[in-house]
Amino acid sequence: MKVLITGTEGNLGSALLAYLQTKEDYLIVPFSGDVTDYWNWDVLVDDFDFIIHLAGIAGVRASLNDAEHYYNVNVGGQRNALSWAEKTKTKMIYASSSNVHEWWLNPYAATKKMCEALAVHKEAIGLRFHTIYPGRSDMLYSMLQSNDVYMLNIEHRRDYIHVYDVCTAIDLVMENFHLLRYEEWLDVGTGYCTSIVDVAKHLNYTGGYSDMETPRERIKTCADVKWLKLLGWHQTKDVLNRPLNQLSECKDAETTYDIWDLLGEQLDQELNSMGDFNV
Repeated sequence: MKVLITGTEGNLGSALLAYLQTKEDYLIVPFSGDVTDYWNWDVLVDDFDFIIHLAGIAGVRASLNDAEHYYNVNVGGQRNALSWAEKTKTKMIYASSSNVHEWWLNPYAATKKMCEALAVHKEAIGLRFHTIYPGRSDMLYSMLQSNDVYMLNIEHRRDYIHVYDVCTAIDLVMENFHLLRYEEWLDVGTGYCTSIVDVAKHLNYTGGYSDMETPRERIKTCADVKWLKLLGWHQTKDVLNRPLNQLSECKDAETTYDIWDLLGEQLDQELNSMGDFNV
């Protein structure tokens, strides 16, 4: 099977490239150049079975100050990819986002909603990826690992899915495209959510906490993974290293910490860090 992949320099794209290159039945071709430049697509004349379009700009907060750039790259690249796929009769899988579930909150989510709208009635399936970890260097999980986070919102809960499990899900979509081809989009996650406070404490976070509203960000994300389960997909990793057979009741998990307990704990840490001193 011959597969063209855009965005192979990114976090997911590089992982998917490495994953698929280990499989004997795939010939993987990384896309070269800027996806918003049509001429980079026009030179691709070989026959491909699939295009996996992952190239684009991600990030909710950064999009708030650069909406036009997000539109030009995400929507412009999607338009070119769809046009090329239709012309070459290539089946297409592309990166959408779980943020589309509340697309009106920020420009990034809005561009992904536009990408889905462009793909309606095409031979293309959008994958609404939930929170992939370890993730990019500017994502919370990686920032927690590098001790570069100073404040957390106690209310936020995310459906964390390991990048390897995302790769196996994409592979499954290709294998079953004939069954899924009439689906406009599919959620890709674990089907349960985890408090970011739990994740932070798992990674030895010692910073501060807040319960202030974040009107441009989603409070909770949780994927509908019935389709994955029906196709026999199996999760291999959990963000807190919990036994996988004990996670069936975590779908609607609430925050497990009280804000006042966390603030008290934070105060104790600050006092202890001061050490003993003489008055």
